[in-house]
Amino acid sequence: MSATAAINLYWRCRTFSQGVKRTGKLMRRRLETIASDHGSGFAVRGRGVALGFDCQKAEIAEGTTRKAFEKGLIVERCKPADQVIKSYACITIDSETLNQGFEIFEECLAKQ
Repeated sequence: MSATAAINLYWRCRTFSQGVKRTGKLMRRRLETIASDHGSGFAVRGRGVALGFDCQKAEIAEGTTRKAFEKGLIVERCKPADQVIKSYACITIDSETLNQGFEIFEECLAKQ
């Protein structure tokens, strides 16, 4: 009930909804850049701020999420073979924090 009230309140504010859309676009752009920089085997899935980074191989996703956790970034895997790394950013995240998370993610992915 309180979640519904909060959503109704926040989404009435155009600035808030535009910020969420902007964050989603930034996330997609950053993940697509990471995917293209690290080879053709990666893909970005999802929409908005709920995105997945498809590693195609569970071993890559597992190693990346483990190393990310060791560095303070919590991400988890999903899909049938656990080959997709989920990226759910808080809808109120600031760009500096978001970029720090992506830097950790990319560093951990590069070590695979």
